[in-house]
Amino acid sequence: MLFIKTRTSNKCRVFNKNRQAIIDISKNMKKRKNETTKELQDGTTKELQDATIKQVKEEAKEELKAEAKETKGKSGSSKSDSKFMKVMDVLVPVICAIVFLFSGVQLMKTLDGYRQAQSEYDALEGQYVANKDAIASVAEPVYYVDQEEREDRPMFMNLDVDFASLKAINEDVVGWIYIPVLELSYPVVQGEDNTHYLHYTYEGTANSCGSIFLDSETAADMTDRNSFVYGHNMRNGSMFGSLKQFRKDPYLAESNPYVYYYTEDHAYKYKIFAYYITQVGSKSYFNFNADSQYDTYIDYVATCNEYTGFDENDFATRKNILTLSTCSGQHSRNRMITHAILVDDYVVE
Repeated sequence: MLFIKTRTSNKCRVFNKNRQAIIDISKNMKKRKNETTKELQDGTTKELQDATIKQVKEEAKEELKAEAKETKGKSGSSKSDSKFMKVMDVLVPVICAIVFLFSGVQLMKTLDGYRQAQSEYDALEGQYVANKDAIASVAEPVYYVDQEEREDRPMFMNLDVDFASLKAINEDVVGWIYIPVLELSYPVVQGEDNTHYLHYTYEGTANSCGSIFLDSETAADMTDRNSFVYGHNMRNGSMFGSLKQFRKDPYLAESNPYVYYYTEDHAYKYKIFAYYITQVGSKSYFNFNADSQYDTYIDYVATCNEYTGFDENDFATRKNILTLSTCSGQHSRNRMITHAILVDDYVVE
């Protein structure tokens, strides 16, 4: 309706302008005629009168032709606008339909990628990791150490990971991470850089889910004072997508704050002491060697921490730290960090 009113208004303006032009021309003719009459009264010849009147008529004709040409041009422009709008009335819905279809196809591809990756990792866990379900359900603790040491060692979740078979599939495998309270359980790989495994699964399949991977500069034997492990924050909760549950439900970390990390010859037990949102390149990604740097790092984490279970006594002996990092928000520089401190480790027998 707005377009129709606008076109009608334009036509009215053109009509009024043409009408005014004709009135101006008439006034001009009368003026010239009066001037001619006055000249005749002053004794001008009949020949001059006829010539003057003829000149006035010719000028009037030329002005009318010019005005008609301008009006025709504007009318043609109006018709062109009308044709353009008719084309747009058809084209816009078509473009919208194409965009909607393309978005739907991309969404289906993304969801299919999620399913493929999760299926791949579920198969790995079922085939190469034993005892997790059994251990989680038993009342008696399970240890990697001799029975005589039970009284002196806390409970430790025993996963029997077949690293030989995993390495036969991908030699980049360096560990397995398990967080019981989130039911998070994945192989950990380490590439030559921190880019490749953002886009490839453990088995080498190109997939947006990527892999859980150890920082390329972190010691594979977990002897660094701050070891970094990365994973995508997937919308379906896979990979490190479940870490955000700690922020949504503080009781989770309080109920079971432990993270287990396994290598070929060691099993490590870490206790969560912090989680928060930071940005790429923040001090959270700082590694260190000196005790003074360790203390400064813990002080910094305390200023960012959202976890209420933070206990300064956990750092008295300055045990090694495990830092888990994942994205926080699509196309964002924000990262969610989860820190855990080493509380025990065992040599795998």
